[in-house]
Amino acid sequence: MPIDLSVLCPLYSIDPRAVWKGQLALLLTVGAAATVTVIPLDPQSRGLRWLRRCGVAGIAVMVALQFAVLIRYLFYPSYLNHAEAITAAVSWLSWEGYPLYPRLDVGDVYGLLYGPVLFQVTGFFLWLFGPSIGASKILGLTAFALSQVLSFVTLRRSGAGVGEALTMAGVQCLVLAGFTDQGYVSGVRSDALLFLAAQAAILLATSPPTILTAGALGLLGGICVNFKIHGALYILPAFVYCLGRSPRVAVGVRLACVAGLAGAFALVVPFNPSNVSLFEYHHYFETLSHHPWERWLFEQNIVFEGMCFAPLLCMYVLFTPKLPRAFIWFGTALVLCMTLVAFPAAVSGAGPHHLLPFLPSLVWGFCHASRGLGQLADLRARGRYEGLSLGLIAALLFGYGPIVVASWGTVLHRFADTPRVIEAVAEIHKALDDNPGLKVAVGPGAASYDAKICG
Repeated sequence: MPIDLSVLCPLYSIDPRAVWKGQLALLLTVGAAATVTVIPLDPQSRGLRWLRRCGVAGIAVMVALQFAVLIRYLFYPSYLNHAEAITAAVSWLSWEGYPLYPRLDVGDVYGLLYGPVLFQVTGFFLWLFGPSIGASKILGLTAFALSQVLSFVTLRRSGAGVGEALTMAGVQCLVLAGFTDQGYVSGVRSDALLFLAAQAAILLATSPPTILTAGALGLLGGICVNFKIHGALYILPAFVYCLGRSPRVAVGVRLACVAGLAGAFALVVPFNPSNVSLFEYHHYFETLSHHPWERWLFEQNIVFEGMCFAPLLCMYVLFTPKLPRAFIWFGTALVLCMTLVAFPAAVSGAGPHHLLPFLPSLVWGFCHASRGLGQLADLRARGRYEGLSLGLIAALLFGYGPIVVASWGTVLHRFADTPRVIEAVAEIHKALDDNPGLKVAVGPGAASYDAKICG
């Protein structure tokens, strides 16, 4: 009897490059959910508890290794990504008074598709600690560490126990670790700062919906737009949750107006310095935004989004917890915002790292929706919950863990080249000292991002 498999045909059109960021973890998560619905588990089983403790211990070890890698990167005499070097250089030029967005018809053009806040804050740190490669990395590493602290504080405020809050913060840190090799986690880029802003927004959203809270969320939204043009989408789910908890519609409208004014203020102020031109920034954005759109990157973004949402969806399908209206609106906004960001994240040179600032919303949402499931009176339901928790940990370690290990491998390979980097830096300094009257430029050589000197 012939079996019709035409339903699988769309899978054959997926670019193989699209499934590296999370497809195995997604399949293992769905498999774990299916398993616990079929096989009854004893929630008081010692074996189940032992396996779960081993999984949590594995997460803790990988988180410790992630912090060790990032601290080592602070002392690495170069960058993991070419955009970090450009950001650091432009930040210092801007701090010294050079135009942040020079006119495109003049000699020196060094623009990036970032708003002025990134360069201004990085420039301040370079001024504070002295212009150096190490000093330029302090801001990103601080933002990464502070994000994990705020995650723990937010989860504890939402009712999670100490162990649960530490575990979920570790899960968030582990997902970030898969992007270490490109400097997205703590490098001289906007990503770590956007993540910190999104984490702070979730912390604010769990506070009472007052004018002060709305104003703070609006400021965060305006600042995020000054990092990336779509940055406000990272704050929007938290703001929707805040509005959803307002007692009356009139109060919600008032909070929205306050947030809008605060956001506009945060958006405009960074363009006030005389060396920052909104008009030229618009020109840069117009010129550089014509990058080609890559279908395989969009597919990769959707796979990563599916991996991130899978634990929350599986938990909801299996237990259908009663959720407040504000949380429903929050979840809807989160799905829409992540899907919208998946489109600009599919231009050439982008990717799933654009979705990382949504992790604080996803982690908090999972903890909030699963609150109380571990104390279910029905032993079978509680066994499903314990089994699903163990399955999710296993999916993270065995489905996403290889991505983290590969990322660390790339970074450690770069660390092994430290002597050659030091030698190259010495050659650059010698070329500058030997040619004091010449303008010396460093540009790409025959290999990708391989520096060479030209006079």
